[in-house]
Amino acid sequence: PDQTACRQRERRDLHRDRTGRGHLLYHHIYGKEAYPMYHVILIEDDPMVASINKQYVEVTPEFRVDRIFKNGSEALPYLKTNPTDLIILDYYTPVMNGGEFLDALHNAGLTPSVIMVTSANDTDIVRSLLNRGITDYLVKPFEYTRFKTALDRFTETKKYLEHSHGRS
Repeated sequence: PDQTACRQRERRDLHRDRTGRGHLLYHHIYGKEAYPMYHVILIEDDPMVASINKQYVEVTPEFRVDRIFKNGSEALPYLKTNPTDLIILDYYTPVMNGGEFLDALHNAGLTPSVIMVTSANDTDIVRSLLNRGITDYLVKPFEYTRFKTALDRFTETKKYLEHSHGRS
């Protein structure tokens, strides 16, 4: 087949996955492999940092940043109606800090994974956030490799949970 025909077959087919939670699957060429598409939101009040974090997230084709919010109170209404797999959350944002946002998120019955990205390096804050169930905690400034490690941990955990759920 010519190259144009091959390119046409490489187009993305988006389908709902078997969980029905709104995840999208990307079917690789000829449908041989399927990758989950994880929906991500960023909560970051600094536009430059938000832009960098968005680029870091979207380097990996499994992740798509759906929205960027300046604070948690703006994000909560969106989260109630839009399935989200992962939140990249700055601890120090206006209106409510990361801990207050996590409490509001859990009180609303929402349980997306959260990676905290912030300048807060206080041991008590970190311990409190880990006890609230965050997936990972990155202290600014950080290298892309550390950010990628956090995304990889998230992906591994999701795949493990989906695989173990499929067995029961």
